[in-house]
Amino acid sequence: MKNQTHNFLAVAFAALFCAFANAEAPVKIKTNSPQASYIVEKLTTEFFQNKNPVNVAWEVSFVLDSLALGPEDYRITKQKNTVFVQGGGKRGLIYGGQEVLAQVRSGAALPDVQPREGKAGQAFRAIKFNLPWFSYRDGPALQQHTETCKKVEFWEKFLDMMSENRFNALTLWNLHPFPYMIQSKNFPEARMFSDAEMKEWRNLYTSIFDMAHERGIETYIINWNIYAPDSFLEKHNLTTTDDKNTPLGDAELSPVVQQYNKESLTQVIDEYPKLTGFGFSLGEKMGKMTPAEREQWALDTYIEAMKNASRKIKLIHRVPFSGNTRSEGSTSADMETITRRGIESIDAAKEPILVEVKFNWSHAHSTPKLIKTHGGPLHDKYWNPKPENYKIVWMARNEDFFCLRWGQPEFIREHIAQNDHDYTAGYFLGSECYIPALDYFSKLDSVKWEYAFERQWYYYMLWGRLLYDPSTSDAVFEKEF
Repeated sequence: MKNQTHNFLAVAFAALFCAFANAEAPVKIKTNSPQASYIVEKLTTEFFQNKNPVNVAWEVSFVLDSLALGPEDYRITKQKNTVFVQGGGKRGLIYGGQEVLAQVRSGAALPDVQPREGKAGQAFRAIKFNLPWFSYRDGPALQQHTETCKKVEFWEKFLDMMSENRFNALTLWNLHPFPYMIQSKNFPEARMFSDAEMKEWRNLYTSIFDMAHERGIETYIINWNIYAPDSFLEKHNLTTTDDKNTPLGDAELSPVVQQYNKESLTQVIDEYPKLTGFGFSLGEKMGKMTPAEREQWALDTYIEAMKNASRKIKLIHRVPFSGNTRSEGSTSADMETITRRGIESIDAAKEPILVEVKFNWSHAHSTPKLIKTHGGPLHDKYWNPKPENYKIVWMARNEDFFCLRWGQPEFIREHIAQNDHDYTAGYFLGSECYIPALDYFSKLDSVKWEYAFERQWYYYMLWGRLLYDPSTSDAVFEKEF
């Protein structure tokens, strides 16, 4: 181990020396990495606060080894009185530390920690989280989560859960995110909040992005089209055909609306340096536009906005959608070809564009076979021939079991096996009409959890751990019970 570490010029990110008899025992950390500091703090807390059995002669050493391991891979070994956690990158260090943490929580002292290896399978393992403000649907089932989702403490626990289960991307969805994140510089009429309220929103989003970064989790905001605040529309004497900001209907295609959206995205990118990426749809509020017109609007608005920003961010492009009008309810090979041409015109730089394809009717939990996507059956134009600047990512929604916990590891393994191709990158997991925040199912004085996602811990653990490594044994999940 010493020779390997020396030869690979590996960096010792952190050394944790645990002495239980002495609460003042030193915690040795040599790192500028918030990711290494995060997992070391988690281990330290476990040992000291929860009074785990510790042999004071033992320590844990975190070592970065990018030559021997992939960025998300880890290896746990033991030598003399040290548990070595090697990670190929910052996420690898976290996942290796999470494995040690899981063993310690199960009662293992450091000398009893078992060697393990982890190798990442699906590259993109994301949570789809629909926010309750400016939400895609309206109603008390969604809006009841607003106060919970405005709490930084909620997001801290949710992101901890994601890290433990090896999810590496949080995608935040609502119809129009920009007014909650910025005060538009050139369109003050789009203002929705006072200075004090805006400060609270900015603190919330900044906290989410910072905590996600610390846990090695990418963050994306995803919107639908084409929206602007009511105050903005009134200022410019504009209305939508349904006269309100709802998902259906036709958008106001005025150039000022397009310019507002373009400038807003650029400003968001510049003002939130920890935000990883942005995603958009080609459906809502684009009712009477042709597929080519929809794609061109997105290119002229969002792609140009990203070019105008001070830094590069990643892109999620949702497909496919129905043809000229929403009422047609069908897809076509021609539409796929047109949309693909638009995607391929985008400079993806070093990172491939992520193209989201949805298992519609939420049938992803009924069969691993893609039966119907948004608009109808899917042709093969998005991956035949194999794309060069983008990867397909499957959306596995859950609109069916909210009260039930759900858990079927063999089904998930089969799902991954059937849908893992050289043109795919991974999965989104989440809902449209359910928000896993406020727990309104449980009698709260009889449970150990506070939030809805905690009661469905098995669902998140299965998908997250199996997307990371589908060979993960059922014994791992059985142990959690």
